Amino acid sequence: MVVSEQSSRSYRILLPFLDECGAVYIPALGSDGSVVRLNRRATGIFRQLATDGRLSGRYASDEDAESLLQLLEDNGVICEEHDI
Repeated sequence: MVVSEQSSRSYRILLPFLDECGAVYIPALGSDGSVVRLNRRATGIFRQLATDGRLSGRYASDEDAESLLQLLEDNGVICEEHDI
């Protein structure tokens, strides 16, 4: 079994977000500072971060999840626990 490096990392969400009507909305993530509605896949990934602080199961070795984590980190939405 291969264990992804990202599955062992723990994250904290730094910005408020709205989880409603089947999607997650994050303020100030848009290019013009607007609210962004995450698609279904990204919503699932984000919900797991909000619940567990880390990725596991089907998202643990998912390249799309890694890309989303990097985007969220680069924009100050999340940070690794040790960065706080």
